[in-house]
Amino acid sequence: MVDAVRLRDAPVLGLSRGVLRGRRWRPVSQGLYEDAGLDPDERRRLAALAKVLPANAAWSHLTGARLLQMWLPHLPASVPATATIQPGQTRPERDGLYVARSRARCFAPLDVDGLPVVPPPLLLGQLAEDLSLLDLVVAVDAALHLRVVHRRGHRRRGAPGAARGTESAGRGSAGGRA
Repeated sequence: MVDAVRLRDAPVLGLSRGVLRGRRWRPVSQGLYEDAGLDPDERRRLAALAKVLPANAAWSHLTGARLLQMWLPHLPASVPATATIQPGQTRPERDGLYVARSRARCFAPLDVDGLPVVPPPLLLGQLAEDLSLLDLVVAVDAALHLRVVHRRGHRRRGAPGAARGTESAGRGSAGGRA
């Protein structure tokens, strides 16, 4: 059984455009459909969206933080999935998906239940660009608590926000305990 199908791959699987637009399938994003009989699930949705991403793309920003089970502020359901690709790659454009090119040269993604996620120090740098200091401190504290980063891991050039969050996190909280 196929969980997700790109429109361009449908003929190979014996599926027509009309079948994909019928009751048995539901659109995930432009040109991407999933079996409507399956319960909607974030991980399965991301696995389906990964079919339109370059091979070495990884989930990042709030999406990567959710996959790592970091503590985050309440987010509306309309926040798109966010992925990061290597410099020079073509960014796919789809509804519900935001793809950014990494300013870092290369990164080795983590495997989180079969889904690639950018390394946590890079992810925290991305969060530092958009979260308030308080929300960033909570996210950094979660990363420390989950042991996906260590205090020294944030001292990178270009990540002053993550460094600020690291300095504030862990003081008397779960991440600061030995």
